Amino acid sequence: MGGRTGIEPRGDSIRISFQWRRRRCRETISLPPTAANLKYAERLRGEILRKIELGSFNYAEYFPDSPMAGESGRAAKTFKDVAEAWLNSGELAKSTLNGYRKILEGHLYPEIGDKPMPSLNYLRLSGLLSGEWSKKTRNNILICIRKPFDIAHIDGLIEINPAARLRYMRVQVPPPDPFEPHEVEAIISELETRYGPQPAN
Repeated sequence: MGGRTGIEPRGDSIRISFQWRRRRCRETISLPPTAANLKYAERLRGEILRKIELGSFNYAEYFPDSPMAGESGRAAKTFKDVAEAWLNSGELAKSTLNGYRKILEGHLYPEIGDKPMPSLNYLRLSGLLSGEWSKKTRNNILICIRKPFDIAHIDGLIEINPAARLRYMRVQVPPPDPFEPHEVEAIISELETRYGPQPAN
């Protein structure tokens, strides 16, 4: 399986395994198991798992020839449902994941966690960004708002994405702080003392 959970080469094809409605599903995609195709299958499986967690997985959309293709999922509705699916998708590094989870659990879930996604509008979301935040913290909060809405929009859970108009703040980069002339002279003098005139030159 090449170290990829749920992905298995099968002759000239690739088999994808996943759990859906308490059943173990195995589906084959007609691609030779090259490194690039195995990576594609891994991404495809991740997308399927995310949609299963959101409740928006449509079997026929991915495997139209499967006996399971006549069944479909039920769309999830709350902000927390979608945010948790994002956190569990495996696309975030552990340190980043922990930071975003703190923002979601500490700030966003108490405010909008149980709200249906279609009920949340631009004004409600922009209000979550008001407060005495540093620019970096505000931008991280915005990431935690925008990403679930981006996913919900892509997956068809909402028709309009109210978070798309929320803007990140520019984080000022500290200006250059060059050495003063006397500092330059001191550095060159030390170089000459330690290593001779050539490195100093």
